[in-house]
Amino acid sequence: MRFVLLFRAESEPEGPPSVEDLAVLARYRGILDDAGVLVASGWLQPTSTGAVVDFSGPDRTIIDGPFEDLDSYVAGFWVLRCATFDEALDWAQQAPLASGRIEVRQVEGED
Repeated sequence: MRFVLLFRAESEPEGPPSVEDLAVLARYRGILDDAGVLVASGWLQPTSTGAVVDFSGPDRTIIDGPFEDLDSYVAGFWVLRCATFDEALDWAQQAPLASGRIEVRQVEGED
């Protein structure tokens, strides 16, 4: 099964992670890779570089970022291949993050 682990922050980061934080996360990414569970990973650019397509009603409205009315911001993600939801949760709990949250959700459909 595939699971997406979404890194959520209370506020939008003002820039990319520090060199030190990137090194710590790169080491953990290596652990995930060595364990054979890592499918994909990445950091997202700020919401100021994105847009939302709103599907309210019959028309489609494009709303350009930044999005300041969000409860939390998705800063990055890992896609893992795990046997169970509990295994994915275990990997999330071991992540070397100092703050924020990781949302764990199963990807629908078979690989």
